[in-house]
Amino acid sequence: MFFSSCYTSASYALYNGPVDNKVSIYKDRKYVLVNNNVLINDEEYNNKITKDFSSLIGDNLLVKPTNFFLEFENKRLVTKLLLDENMLKGIRNTSDADYLILIRTFGKSNNGTSIKKDALFSTEDASNFDGYREYHIILQLYDLNTNKLLYAKESISLYKRITYSGMSPSQVSQLNQTYDKLFKDFKKSIR
Repeated sequence: MFFSSCYTSASYALYNGPVDNKVSIYKDRKYVLVNNNVLINDEEYNNKITKDFSSLIGDNLLVKPTNFFLEFENKRLVTKLLLDENMLKGIRNTSDADYLILIRTFGKSNNGTSIKKDALFSTEDASNFDGYREYHIILQLYDLNTNKLLYAKESISLYKRITYSGMSPSQVSQLNQTYDKLFKDFKKSIR
C-alpha cells in the first residue's frame, strides 16, 4: 500500500517562446544539435538527448559540443536567451547545417548545482535534506538559412520538500522528467 502523504513530487510546467512552435522536420536537411548543458555533465542524460533527436531526425543530425563553435561562450548563453544573426551565420558557416537545435539545461538547489546520482526515488534523512530543486530546460530550433527562430519552449520543474521524511523523486529522475515533457511537446509540434 502506498500513502500519498509520504511522497512529495515535483511540479512541472511548459512555457512558450515568441513563436508559433509548429515545425517541419525535413529528413534531407542537415541539423546540428548543441546540448549546452551548464548544469550537469551526466553522460546518461546527454546520451538520452542525443538518442532522442537522432531517432527523430536520422542520419542528418550532427552532434557538436558548444566549444566546437567559436560563436558560443557559456557566459553569453546563460544571459542571452535568443541568438543573434551573427552567431547564427557563424554556426551555419562552421557546421554547414540548415537548422540548429539548441538545448540549455540550468538548475539550482539548496545543495548547489551538482546532481547526485541516486535511486529513482530517494528517501533522505534530515542530515541529507534536499528541500528545494528547480530545473529549467530550454529548447530552441533555428533555421540557419533565414536566421529565424522556429520553436522555443522552456520546461520547468520545481520540487519543494514539505517534510523531512518520506519519498521523493531523485534529482536525476526530476531532471529526466523535465526533459521528457519538453521533448514530447517538441515531437507533437511537428507538422
